[in-house]
Amino acid sequence: MYIYNNAVPVSEREHIARLWRLIARDIFDCEEKLPNLQKSVGTIDWEAVLGPLHIASSIEALSANTDYVDDTGSVMYCGSVADFEDMHSELMSQHIKELTIFVWVWIAFEKATDLLCDGSARSRAGIAIKFMRKKAGKVRLYGLENVEQRAYELAPPIVRSKVSKTIKNERAFLFIHLCREARNYLLHGESSVPLPKDWGPATEYKVKEDDVVIFVRLLIRLVLFALQTLLFVVFQNGTHRTSAIMDSVGVPRDVLVQDALRVLHLNEKDFDQMQAEFDLLY
Repeated sequence: MYIYNNAVPVSEREHIARLWRLIARDIFDCEEKLPNLQKSVGTIDWEAVLGPLHIASSIEALSANTDYVDDTGSVMYCGSVADFEDMHSELMSQHIKELTIFVWVWIAFEKATDLLCDGSARSRAGIAIKFMRKKAGKVRLYGLENVEQRAYELAPPIVRSKVSKTIKNERAFLFIHLCREARNYLLHGESSVPLPKDWGPATEYKVKEDDVVIFVRLLIRLVLFALQTLLFVVFQNGTHRTSAIMDSVGVPRDVLVQDALRVLHLNEKDFDQMQAEFDLLY
């Protein structure tokens, strides 16, 4: 299967939906005993992974009203305050939407780790990394490096510092370490509430995406890559093929599950499943 150099990933939402479709329609009914698993695929409770993915893909918009706590009524008689609160509410809506999606895709990844990985470590992310390192070594999906680099650049200094100490000389799973440390930062009270940098009548109430919003969106993609990679490692020596029951949008027809996982996040026009060139590095 060949991937073109100018391939473009689908949206994060579609990426989530495609992972859901592959698991629900192609993996769910697999009864194969895979070399990398201690149990048959058919005995796995995939609903534990499908549920969080379903929730994450269903989110279209979340709204916030940052003026709710103010009991002075200042937005009623001060135009500048009203402008600021409108901008702040829009930015906060973006922030909580991306953060909520991130939480649910991370839950899906942790559930998959519980179901698929053996071994012990300080965290589920550590367990997943140990499992993947032992079973497959280095696996890199197309486009992962660019997202990883951009997310690392936008990460708060404390997150970058912790990741650097954790990975030491091993960068193969930097993207998973980054997601774990960022999750701790965002959900354990170290992050701050985003404020609009530019506001006022001249902006016409259009809010530029804050770096925090962009950072969390990149994290969502990295968690999806982590789940995709984990599934690839599990199925890499299997013989189960896709489309056994029905066609699924974005899932290549009649290919090995592991091959479908390699291109699941790409537009269909950006890969050719008839060619044999391999795009993953070991």
